[in-house]
Amino acid sequence: MDNHCFIFLKDEYPDWCEECEKMEKRIIEGDGLSAIHICGKMGEKISKEICKKEHLDELCNETQDIRNQELNKKGILTKEEKKLYDRIRRKRNYEVHDDKKIKNEMADAYHNHENLYKVSTHFYQKYIDTDFEIPEYTQPKSTFSQETVIEQHSNSHNVNTENSNNTVNITNITHNHHYSQKNELKANKTEVHNNKKSGEEDHMDKKTLVIGIIAIVAILVIALSFFASTSSNDSTVQDTSQVATASEDTDVSSSDSDSSSSSSEAAESSSSSSESSGAVYWASEKTDKFHKPNCEWAQKISDNNKIVYHSRQEALDSGRQPCEVCNP
Repeated sequence: MDNHCFIFLKDEYPDWCEECEKMEKRIIEGDGLSAIHICGKMGEKISKEICKKEHLDELCNETQDIRNQELNKKGILTKEEKKLYDRIRRKRNYEVHDDKKIKNEMADAYHNHENLYKVSTHFYQKYIDTDFEIPEYTQPKSTFSQETVIEQHSNSHNVNTENSNNTVNITNITHNHHYSQKNELKANKTEVHNNKKSGEEDHMDKKTLVIGIIAIVAILVIALSFFASTSSNDSTVQDTSQVATASEDTDVSSSDSDSSSSSSEAAESSSSSSESSGAVYWASEKTDKFHKPNCEWAQKISDNNKIVYHSRQEALDSGRQPCEVCNP
């Protein structure tokens, strides 16, 4: 396919040209999610190449979000260019982490295709050939049959196919086999998590019950000591007082012991928390990806869902895949 929109990259960046050609084929085939994924990878490659051209190699190791922000702050990317990169990045993140947020995959694939065309032509004109005349953008002609043609409505983001008699809505093109496997995996993980949580709650209930019984016994002992001391005659008041004092000393000692035990538990909890904060990789119970702690998706994981891995191999052995945004 020598007439695709990104053919101008062929001489300087043949691998980019090949990836962009593949993206257009996915759109023509109606595979919007794959096209969104490839487009996101290309946006990241172009921004990294800009960093190299500007001698900002240290930004290549940052996330795409941080890299775009820094290029904008330095005046290398305009506000509008940064928006284009961010739109490409967000759609790819949705495709990788939560594709349910993509309500219309074909419309989003078309928009990302056009956004990538704008950033790639601007890059080529600025860094490769200043005399390069940017061709007029041409939308890929995606067809599903000889009589069915896709028409994109940019305002409503609805993608429809039209023939002479009717309009066929194709806003939800699904990959049933892929999704069924993914949903089954999520269901299994949810079941394991619920069983684990249920066991922890049972343990906490038993512990609370034991503490409550101990507290009731202590109160009864103190109450009996008090009544015994008030009913004694004057000759035994002092002895009873001494007994009560001894009992109180015992309670104080027990209280100190409980306090010491609580302090020990708090120290263990603090140690565990400290150990978690020094973790190498984070993951969520709800996804099959793991991340670097500074990844924008890692920062969104709640403490209740967070899983900590102390090595990349440990994360891989658990069945999780590396995040394609932070590349752990």
